[in-house]
Amino acid sequence: KKLQSVHIDLTTVVTLYKSLIYYIQDLRNSFAFYEKLGKEKSGVDQYKIERKKKGKCLMEIILDSLLTELNKRKSAYDTVNIKFGFIFNLTKLPLSKVREQAIQLQLEYPEDLCSSFFNECIHFRSHLSGLEDNNLPLTVLDLYKIFKDPNISSLYPYIVIALRMYLCSPVSNCSAERSFSALKRIKSYLRSTIDNDRLNSLAILSIESEITSSLKYKKVIEEFSLQKAHLITFILLYKKNKILFIVH
Repeated sequence: KKLQSVHIDLTTVVTLYKSLIYYIQDLRNSFAFYEKLGKEKSGVDQYKIERKKKGKCLMEIILDSLLTELNKRKSAYDTVNIKFGFIFNLTKLPLSKVREQAIQLQLEYPEDLCSSFFNECIHFRSHLSGLEDNNLPLTVLDLYKIFKDPNISSLYPYIVIALRMYLCSPVSNCSAERSFSALKRIKSYLRSTIDNDRLNSLAILSIESEITSSLKYKKVIEEFSLQKAHLITFILLYKKNKILFIVH
């Protein structure tokens, strides 16, 4: 479930994938234990094991396939994580390693990162070293929150860009799948003739339901009425942030 979260970052994904791979490997190597457990629960001592590929049983084949796919995905995530992950570990890496990886990242994205990027990394490394232990960021997202202060973000503009690129890297396709599910619910039989603009707007409202539910409708309507004031005059009556009726 954690891997499907929209707030998860790539570093956490790599860590979770690694732990999941170790867990599946332990399951595969514990076939005898689960076989014994199954016999105790079923009361069957003798059964026929079908050996298929290279003498493997069905359980081993399934787990091997799962491990192969997990390793493929982890390898893809590692490729991106290795490029950007050093930014989160600036204080843990030696200065020469920070300089080397910063230069490599800058050469990878020359249009986005300036040649002074590695100097910013070294400078920011000193900044992090001066923080107390309880103020050090625990995740990449926490690290990015440091740059909410404009005085800090103005000192390290290219680190901000690199972190944005890193945090915007998609770690799952769950959001896209949820979008298709939302479209299926919105464009029903009764709405089959809905135009694309309206469909997109309704889809965004549905997908971003957390943001939508937190909106103050009174404020939204007031802003809308001010924008359209030259066309029409609205008289709005409210009760507990709900519209009673509109007269125009």
